[in-house]
Amino acid sequence: MKSINFTLIALLAIFSNSCTKTEDGENNPDPMGNESFVEFSVMGNVVNGTYKIPLVEKEGSTTILGHMYKEDSNEGVLDVASVYFTQFGDNYQYREVKMVLPAHTGSFEVGESVAGPSGTYGNPIFDAGFLFEDDDYILYDSDNDGDDDRLQDLLQAKTLSVTVTNIEETTNSLGIKTLASIKGTFEGVAYFEAFTGPYTAPQILTHTVSGKFQYFKSEEE
Repeated sequence: MKSINFTLIALLAIFSNSCTKTEDGENNPDPMGNESFVEFSVMGNVVNGTYKIPLVEKEGSTTILGHMYKEDSNEGVLDVASVYFTQFGDNYQYREVKMVLPAHTGSFEVGESVAGPSGTYGNPIFDAGFLFEDDDYILYDSDNDGDDDRLQDLLQAKTLSVTVTNIEETTNSLGIKTLASIKGTFEGVAYFEAFTGPYTAPQILTHTVSGKFQYFKSEEE
């Protein structure tokens, strides 16, 4: 019986090592799993709460997509990874998180106020945004007229610090390079704009955002 237990322990040790090493034999401190999700918290005067968009088995309830591609910018051609997490509710309601990131591991900032590469129309290449269901929004009525002064549904990243701990690529059935998996964390500031008057600049309603995400390419993609 002792020899059987020793053999089992040895096999488990070999299996564990094989799961936590990269192809070059180095230990991988942050191995990828196979669950796709984004989980995040928002604090501010329009949205407050913690949300999670997982890939669930119920058909049509969530859509999670990842892509990897090259994009022209004012700093040359960039390798880009994008992930979209969408959760569908009742009455055509949905929550959504989009993230467009550099296609490599490391820490970097994304958002509208970050000095970085931009596209044809001056918009930042690397960006993030958050959409919510109607019930998630708190009425913001600064002039007490009974109307919501918020001008947009999108909580736009202003300065968001993102750390990508794992990223892998693969090729699809057409032989085109695409995203196989990505994992990371984020925290920073995002904002809504609010109406202040017909001739005055909108008010900026800042919110703090923090969370984690992981995407793993499914066989159906």
